[in-house]
Amino acid sequence: MKKERRSNERLRTAGPVHYCCSDSRSALPESRSGLSDLGIVINFSDTGLCFIATCPLEVGQNVVLQSPRMFEGLEEGVVRWCARAGASLWRIGLKRRAFAA
Repeated sequence: MKKERRSNERLRTAGPVHYCCSDSRSALPESRSGLSDLGIVINFSDTGLCFIATCPLEVGQNVVLQSPRMFEGLEEGVVRWCARAGASLWRIGLKRRAFAA
């Protein structure tokens, strides 16, 4: 059995998430209208989340996301890992930051 290294238990779920990435924190959008990509959240906790995307993201990349089903307003995070999940799908692990709005 694999040892759990997370500080918070992840809750399994499935739901859409709108997101946008940037290498520059100042270039991140401040509203959902700038969140052009769509993914599916598969689990989340107070400190992180994992979602499926159709393109890989780079470790350390800043991400803004929004998912009314899971949290209010915009959420910020940084990519901690990225792994292939299928022919054109990627699993993205994010470390969540404080609420953006």
